[in-house]
Amino acid sequence: MYYSDKNKKEKISNEFRKEFSLLSDDDLIKRFNTLSTNIRKKRFSYGITMSIYMKKMHDELNNRFDISNIVNDSQISFKNEIMIINKKIIKC
Repeated sequence: MYYSDKNKKEKISNEFRKEFSLLSDDDLIKRFNTLSTNIRKKRFSYGITMSIYMKKMHDELNNRFDISNIVNDSQISFKNEIMIINKKIIKC
């Protein structure tokens, strides 16, 4: 990997982290659910940027909520839409 590629990834990662941290709880859940819908309907492309986006969303959800209901082996599942009940994420 080239140094400039690493810097680009770090910049993208920091931008997503900041963006997600500024969202309300409801808006963060809406973003997750939009992504979940797009994945199920195969309306997205997966690449490095999407990988970073999903990782940073996972991190932000984990910082705010109990996400144990949507995590398998420390990997978050985007298969189902989610909602919040008492600071716990549950599948819809």
